[in-house]
Amino acid sequence: MKSFFHTPSLVLLCAALGWSTDPAHAAPSLVESGAYQYNQAITTASGSEEKLRLSSVDTGAPLTATPISFETGALTDGTATTVRTEVGWNAGTSVPSKVAVVFDLLRDYTIDRVEVVARDPNTYWGVQDMQLHERTASDPLFRSAGQQPWATGKTLVFSLKGRKARYFRLIMKRPHSGMHMPLSEVRFYTTDTLPTGSVALPGDLSAEFKRETLMVDKYGQFLWEDWPGKISSDAQLVADAAAEAQRLEQPASTSEALGSALGTPPQPRYQATGFFRLEKINQRWWLISPQGDPFFVIGVDGAMFKDGGYSTPVNNPDNTPRKVFQALPSSTTFPDAYASVNGVRAVSFLTANLRRKYGTGGTNEDYNGRWAQVMDKRLRAWGFNTHAKWTRDDRIAFPYITVLKPPANCPMCKLTTWGAVDPFDPAWGPTLESSLKGTLENLKVEPRIIGHTFENERGWDRSVVLAVLKLDSTRPAKREFITFMLERHGGSTSLVAQKLGLPATSTRTQLENTPVTTTSGLDADISAFIVRASAKYHEVVRRVLEQYDPNHLYLGGSLVPNWRSSPEWVEGSVPFVDALSFDVYQKSPSWIEPYLVHDKPILLLEFSFSTYGRGLTAHSPSTATPDQRSRGLHYRYYVEQLAARPQFIGCGFFLLYDQAVTHRSLPDGENFNMGLINQADQPYEAMIEEMKKTHQRVQAIHRGELAPVGTEILSGTTLSR
Repeated sequence: MKSFFHTPSLVLLCAALGWSTDPAHAAPSLVESGAYQYNQAITTASGSEEKLRLSSVDTGAPLTATPISFETGALTDGTATTVRTEVGWNAGTSVPSKVAVVFDLLRDYTIDRVEVVARDPNTYWGVQDMQLHERTASDPLFRSAGQQPWATGKTLVFSLKGRKARYFRLIMKRPHSGMHMPLSEVRFYTTDTLPTGSVALPGDLSAEFKRETLMVDKYGQFLWEDWPGKISSDAQLVADAAAEAQRLEQPASTSEALGSALGTPPQPRYQATGFFRLEKINQRWWLISPQGDPFFVIGVDGAMFKDGGYSTPVNNPDNTPRKVFQALPSSTTFPDAYASVNGVRAVSFLTANLRRKYGTGGTNEDYNGRWAQVMDKRLRAWGFNTHAKWTRDDRIAFPYITVLKPPANCPMCKLTTWGAVDPFDPAWGPTLESSLKGTLENLKVEPRIIGHTFENERGWDRSVVLAVLKLDSTRPAKREFITFMLERHGGSTSLVAQKLGLPATSTRTQLENTPVTTTSGLDADISAFIVRASAKYHEVVRRVLEQYDPNHLYLGGSLVPNWRSSPEWVEGSVPFVDALSFDVYQKSPSWIEPYLVHDKPILLLEFSFSTYGRGLTAHSPSTATPDQRSRGLHYRYYVEQLAARPQFIGCGFFLLYDQAVTHRSLPDGENFNMGLINQADQPYEAMIEEMKKTHQRVQAIHRGELAPVGTEILSGTTLSR
């Protein structure tokens, strides 16, 4: 690595920055000798998108050969103001979501900081976030130096505060497969005196890509960061429980949100049927409770601590013990902290912490019951009133929404790799009826059920129709498509054949059996066929629900707009569902606009806001915020803006607890800060205080009596790209 400062300039710079030029208190120096290696070959973008000055040294380096020297490599050839060459990784449908680079400084240094620059020449380039691991020559495991969101034009600075280190591993996450990922410069600063003379380069560094990182303490907390209230003893957990119990005993402020969903008001304002129903009041949609009161859903997802999503695998995929844990909970003392999750042995630090916190009676039942009492008080005090989705603890007696699914061995659920249904299969109805009959008969008398959703985040989009076109006549969907096309084009097989790019002499049998690969001019037909498929699908589901549970609402399928779904799929469902439901992870409420035209009640059953820190990551750039209070402020804006729409009838926040720092699954499952509460059972008070403000006014907003908050409350709450 070359230095671009002469000595007099360096002295002046040190003085300007307040650094001493005394050798005993020297300003950090740039480490100039070392080597690095990639785990993914450098690729270049093509055409007008190619704007990086790519290094021939780096692009030509085999992944498992001699590492690249700091003297010649692209990542170590300049400073912030003189970037010479850079590297990048192309976008593509099968590109890895992460890229890693390992650096060897050739000896242990006292490291002040590491700076990382990733220059995005245009909007086709970007990085979601970066994490840095480091270790000394003698350490068997990496330590974490942190994880940070990337932003355009920003130099990421990882402070090591004088820790010794020789090896570094930089891991970059791609925002999505359609984004090229750049890396421009990585700089290491030490307070040590730099060595003189040449040093031999290391051999292959590829083993460092597989080396594990020690991540969490005995409570499942991130080891490499401190924060106020971080748990250091079991006694602190018990003290936390006592302090919160006192707060929860204090009178809570009145919240309209809870209403009297299952209570018995003296005079119900609207017809009481014993079950939840829908009614339009003053041109605004409302749920009506079993007792006749207007009800607005303020829900939370996953409100049960024994949810597999809160746990983390004990072993690596090769079944070797993971080395990310400083200590695991004793399986003797905390047997219920261990379970099989999707066939993998997993541990829940959350469960162990709850046992430590509430298990004063010495049995699992004692802690479990105390937790349920506390959580019931918490959620009511915070203004929640519904189990919105996924797991729930019925000792918290809120109304709830179910998620029904087709059977696991559903033969007509295989149009795509992600399980799109062929609703034209004659067996679809009988299969669904056989699968759901018993469940629905057991649920039909439950007054707490608001309604049923069916499937989750699955529908049809254009890609499903394209898959159908490549099938033959053995698939009902393909036969139905040809029938549909003949209906639309006057029954003319020659006209349909021409539309499908087939010989005009094709017979109907040939049309059904010939794969279609040309779709030019078919856009309108494809859109209309999705509407037809949706109508058939939802008509069958509706019929089964009405036959075996006529008391509860059909609330759609928790769709994600334009992902495994489409506006046409929603359109086809409208005559058959009682309400539309969606899962939308973004900060803008504008997603709802295209669906208002249907004038159907709308539920949002998954959404969240998250931040980086304490070893956890944000869910995505579209929901990332700088801190916990900002999470609450974005919640306020998002929910209040939606509540002001006459069609919007409520929402469910994802999730009750954070996921595990050490990931919910391997090799690279989620570890998101999405919870109301961390895994040491400590509520995020700054966020919750903001959420409570919205809960106290949301029904008045939906009635049109109060205006929702505007974007003015979001000042300073957004991470820039």
